[in-house]
Amino acid sequence: MEHRSIPCDTAIYDRLVEGWGPLKTALIAHVSREFPIFEGTTFKLDRFEELLAQREVAWPKADTGRLALDEDTFREQVSAYPWLAPIREVRDNLSKLRLSSLTVGPDGRNRTLLGVFGSKIGRN
Repeated sequence: MEHRSIPCDTAIYDRLVEGWGPLKTALIAHVSREFPIFEGTTFKLDRFEELLAQREVAWPKADTGRLALDEDTFREQVSAYPWLAPIREVRDNLSKLRLSSLTVGPDGRNRTLLGVFGSKIGRN
């Protein structure tokens, strides 16, 4: 698999890489009209906490005492407060759409290092 790799449509990949910045900005701008909780492309926890306080939303906390922002917590909160759905969707899309995780070589193929027997105990 490391040698053969997975073919990638380099024209589409190049367009995605080129347009990823504006696409992220557009996603954030769409949700920021109603919920100004981003600064640039950064989710601001203090602004999110203020929004929750204004709307009187009880939000679960993590063991650290900070708001729990994991996917399961957001999903549960969206079921109770549907107006949170756009925030969840933008955060989810931004976290999952990372083009840097693809390693497309000059031959247009995406490769990954499997590292078989890369450790003393044979795990990779």
